[in-house]
Amino acid sequence: GSGPADRAGRVPGCIVIVDVEFDGPAPERQRAWVDAVIEALETDPRPHPGGIAAHFHLSTDGTRVLNYADWESAQAHIDALNASGEGIGSATEQWKRVRTWPGRKSGTVSRYDHALGLVPA
Repeated sequence: GSGPADRAGRVPGCIVIVDVEFDGPAPERQRAWVDAVIEALETDPRPHPGGIAAHFHLSTDGTRVLNYADWESAQAHIDALNASGEGIGSATEQWKRVRTWPGRKSGTVSRYDHALGLVPA
């Protein structure tokens, strides 16, 4: 899935990769967690304006979710992480549910600046 359509047309200056691991294979848990993230994003009263889109990929073994997110800049992502003091998102029940999901083992975040884009001829 991808983020809100009202952000279309903006060019990402940074890609953020979030790799979330769960404590064993459970494809239904992967999908339910992604649905919870989407609900948290859609109900956030103060979404950070630097976020452009989020793309979720589920591992075939049922243990991981990879979130590939487009941001305007690395600084926009850093500002969003620091805004609530608890990571991305406002201090809502929906974001608390995402962060404390049963069986969520770990998560890593990596940022990449855009350097070059290639489009097939």
